[in-house]
Amino acid sequence: SIDRYKIKHRILEPSKSVVGLDFHPSNRIIGWADDTGAVKIWDIAKNKLASVHKAHRGKVTNLKSSAAGDIVGSSSTDKRIILWDWKKESRVGSLFDHKQAVTSLSFHPNDKNLVSCSLDGSIKLWDLQKQKVISSLKLVEKPIKDCAFSVDGKKIVGVFQKSYLRTWALGDNGFLTSLKGHTKEILSLDISKNGRLLI
Repeated sequence: SIDRYKIKHRILEPSKSVVGLDFHPSNRIIGWADDTGAVKIWDIAKNKLASVHKAHRGKVTNLKSSAAGDIVGSSSTDKRIILWDWKKESRVGSLFDHKQAVTSLSFHPNDKNLVSCSLDGSIKLWDLQKQKVISSLKLVEKPIKDCAFSVDGKKIVGVFQKSYLRTWALGDNGFLTSLKGHTKEILSLDISKNGRLLI
C-alpha cells in the first residue's frame, strides 16, 4: 500500500521547474536540473544543496549519471551535452554535434560511450574518452524525445513523439524492431534493471 511511504526529505527551490532528476548509484546524492540551465547536486545524508553548476546557454532537458557514478551528463536546448564530475564538482567535458536541442542522453553500462538524441531527428553514439561522435543515425521521423541503452549495452532504444519506440543493434546500427501501443505522444522511457521490461 502507498500509505506505508512517507516523505523523508523535502527539497525546496523557489520558483524553479525541475526538468531532470537522477540518483547517484550510491543513493547518497541526487542531481537535478531546472529551467534556468543550472545543474544542482543535493547531498541526501546532509539534506542540503552541495553545489550548483551553470554552463548551458539554454534550458536543461535531461540529466543522467554514469553507471559507476563518477560522471553526470546534462543535455540542453543549446544543442550541447555537458559532463560533470560528481566528486570534484567540476565540468569535465562538452559534446557538440546536434543541429537542434538535445532532448536526452544515456550512458553505456561500460561508461565508455554515451548515446544522445535530438529534435533534429538524430541519435548519436559518442566516445567519452575522445569526446567525439562514433556513429550517427539520421532519421526521417522527428522529434526524438528520449533514448537509452539496453541493460546489456547491445541495443539502443529511441522514443519518437509520434507514439512509438524503435530499437537498433549497437555496432552496425541495424534496425531491429518498432514497438507500438500508445495512442498519444511518448515523452520518456525507462528499462528495468533485469532488462526484461520497458516502460
